Amino acid sequence: MFVSTTRIYDRPTSSTFTYSESIRYLLEKFEEVAWINAETNGFGLRNDSRGYGWFLIKYSLSFEENIDLSCMSIKTWPYFTGGVSCGRGFEMSNSDGVKLVEADSLWGLVDIKSERILSPYKVFSINMDSVSTTGVKKFIFPRFNFTFDTKLCSGKSSIDVNKLNMIDTNKHVNNTNYIVFLLDPIDKDFYHTHYISHIDIHYKKQILYGSKIQSIFIYDPNIKTTEHSIVDITSGQVYCQARMIWNRRSSIK
Repeated sequence: MFVSTTRIYDRPTSSTFTYSESIRYLLEKFEEVAWINAETNGFGLRNDSRGYGWFLIKYSLSFEENIDLSCMSIKTWPYFTGGVSCGRGFEMSNSDGVKLVEADSLWGLVDIKSERILSPYKVFSINMDSVSTTGVKKFIFPRFNFTFDTKLCSGKSSIDVNKLNMIDTNKHVNNTNYIVFLLDPIDKDFYHTHYISHIDIHYKKQILYGSKIQSIFIYDPNIKTTEHSIVDITSGQVYCQARMIWNRRSSIK
């Protein structure tokens, strides 16, 4: 009933990214292909006059060690979970067809002005009874809600959300920038010896332009896992939390 979309990207090899910028770039392309696929399947909002918008709730991503962004193929497809959310899967492969990244994401639909959550199935007249079973998926996103003692954390950094390239047209921080904020307090030398093999991200509240935020993380070396939280410095509001699993790079003995 609904089709997938695949797009190939070939960026100049002279482009250089930091580790967090590489993941952000990948997520930007994921969303770009997702919007194309949504339009193709009839639930895009590019020309919508009702003031509705899709918002990202959760991401779950798995990575191979070396992610070559110089030439990549990204595939995405929608699937349906019922309730007030929809799922979307992603795959990223290199020029040889080797799969390097797999991801699942959960999305909701909102009336931007009233902030009222809408049922995408009603808005787009999607009859779950008529959707083939291949289009329905019950991906289990992990649940977590971290409480941090900033005195015991492994690292933290303060960030002023004051750059226009951080935000979207609604003056909210773009989804793809959260990963840069989450990774900001980690020592850059750590990336030389470790890479992220898996990330689970929960987007809890939108960060607005002008916010002053703090990115905090705790590292458990026994299980090579970091737990992250982005909070408002003034109010303590939690904007985003994540859990990341790290593997030691194969070049490091």
